Amino acid sequence: MIANDSLVENNDIKEINYTIEAEVIDLNGETRTATKQVTVGNKTLKLNINTNPILYKEDENQLTVSTTTLNNYAINAKGEIKVYYIEKEQFLKSRLFSIPEIQNIAEKDFRKLFPNEPFDENDSKTKKIHIKTVSFDTENNKTVSLDFLKKLEKGSYEMVATALDRQKK
Repeated sequence: MIANDSLVENNDIKEINYTIEAEVIDLNGETRTATKQVTVGNKTLKLNINTNPILYKEDENQLTVSTTTLNNYAINAKGEIKVYYIEKEQFLKSRLFSIPEIQNIAEKDFRKLFPNEPFDENDSKTKKIHIKTVSFDTENNKTVSLDFLKKLEKGSYEMVATALDRQKK
C-alpha cells in the first residue's frame, strides 16, 4: 500500500495514521469487532535517548538507546551520538530591560558601566564545538557509557543522536 494524500506533496508527509476497524460474524451469529491503529511514514525508525537531564562527573553516567518502528515494535539500528560543548558568554545577570533597537550608549562605555550585562544580541549567541562522537548498535548493547564526560570541563553540552534504518533513511 502506498501512503499518500492528494492534498499534500508526498515529500511533506512525515506520518499518516490509519484506523482499521473489522467486524466479523462467526458461525454462531456472534459479532466480533476489533480496531487497530497503524502508523506509516517515509521513515521506519523512531530513536529515543534517555538519560538524566543533569549529569555529574562523579557519577557513572550512561544513556539508554531504544529504537522502534513507527508502531512501537522494537527494531535494531546502528547510529552515533555527537557531543557538543555549548560556548557562550557568561554574565552575572541578564539585562533588566530588553535590548534596544537603537543603542544610545557606545559599546565601550556600556561595557565599562555595566560589565556584568550583555550589550546586544551577539553577546547571548552560542557556539557549538564538537567534542566527541560515540557509535552505538542496539543489537549488541542498549546502553552507552558516558565515562568520557569525567575528562570534560564543567559547562553546558548538547547530545545529538542519529540512526539509520535498513533503507538508510
